[in-house]
Amino acid sequence: MVAADIRGHGVYGREAEGLDPVPCADRAVNAYLGGGDLPCEDVTCPTP
Repeated sequence: MVAADIRGHGVYGREAEGLDPVPCADRAVNAYLGGGDLPCEDVTCPTP
């Protein structure tokens, strides 16, 4: 699970929707989608 301290449901790819990006979330998801392993524990990202 990747969580961010923002009001909303989506934290990945927000920049494409004209919203403030959450770089921490984007890095975690991109690393996984790029063939990486799941993080060992949940990831909590600070407010962008």
